[in-house]
Amino acid sequence: MHNKPQSKFTIAPVFSLALTLFSLGFLQSCNPCAIQKGPKGNHVQYEIKKTGCFGSCPVYNMYVFADGDAFLYAKNFVDDPGMFTRKLTESEYKKLCKAFKNSHFSKLEDSYGSNVADLPSIYITMHYSKGSKTILAKDGVPQSLITISSIFEKFRTSGGWKKIFVDPAKERFDTRYLVVNVAKEADLDLIEQNYTKYNLKRTDRLAPKLMYWEMQFAKDSIDPELMFFLLRKDPLVREVTFIRANGREPKAGGKS
Repeated sequence: MHNKPQSKFTIAPVFSLALTLFSLGFLQSCNPCAIQKGPKGNHVQYEIKKTGCFGSCPVYNMYVFADGDAFLYAKNFVDDPGMFTRKLTESEYKKLCKAFKNSHFSKLEDSYGSNVADLPSIYITMHYSKGSKTILAKDGVPQSLITISSIFEKFRTSGGWKKIFVDPAKERFDTRYLVVNVAKEADLDLIEQNYTKYNLKRTDRLAPKLMYWEMQFAKDSIDPELMFFLLRKDPLVREVTFIRANGREPKAGGKS
């Protein structure tokens, strides 16, 4: 009895399935508006900073990371000043990303200023693989930038924000210094290497038998609240806080 020859077309369904799965993965990885997973998502993609006016304009900074994490530093004329975080949904992230894309952000003017002192200054930033672009949006602003600002504002006023720290400016913290708790001293070497561009350096060990270290960084190269949040996201860091201005008494600021 002879075995029936196997058709050369029997592998087609398997090949087709593999090709489909590969295509889906390829398209997702090439989609500029897809939330990034893992370490490649651990960088700021978009940000907005709103200053005050002569009235009650909300004053805040917001940073959106490539992994969908949103970090809000709410300062003045807000319900609850302090630092907050939440995860954006896929649709929220895509909406913001597409708004930046549709604005042709890189081709817009760097500044839409005004001589009217009462108007708040709004700084909108998009980060690229090499460098970034910041636009001052104050007066005579294109509709595309108004749309972007409105999306950020909708995020701010939506629910789901978790408070992770007080407003350091109002609670007498010295934002030039951070207190970082790690598992072992070798972690500090890696942390300093990973944040070389911000000149993050340990300055003092706060207790002989505990892994709480005071650290400084270059405030002219990164906002203090963003340095705080980057370290908070870092898997090598157990806790991070700013240091007390009076007596330098560290206050808990863990990841719970």
